Amino acid sequence: MSNINNSYVLTDLGMQALGGAPSPRPAATVRAANGTSREEDERLRAACREMESLFLNLLMKQMRSTIDKSDSLIPYSLGQRIAEAMYDSEMTRGLAQKGDVGLAEMLYRQLQREQKRTAGESLVKG
Repeated sequence: MSNINNSYVLTDLGMQALGGAPSPRPAATVRAANGTSREEDERLRAACREMESLFLNLLMKQMRSTIDKSDSLIPYSLGQRIAEAMYDSEMTRGLAQKGDVGLAEMLYRQLQREQKRTAGESLVKG
């Protein structure tokens, strides 16, 4: 004889009728303060962190270019340049993820205000 699973699925209305809490909504349907979904909000934050990382990487590259490598005791090789570039890339990505610099947060707030403004304008026009 087969083993039959007698489980039931309750809708949110059914849960409320029984006195239980409704099931949580997916993150994409929950709206952030600026009228965008949480998923869009997180994508904006990630893009701002990536922008901060790129800016910091460019800054490190320019700083390293000021160092005179011709007077070095050991010749500066292609391998060293690649290793430094990889190190700088990972270091700046880590700095951007930690948020210590604050450029990503400033950019995020600015873009979020712009989203609110354009969302408000589209409501007025539409």
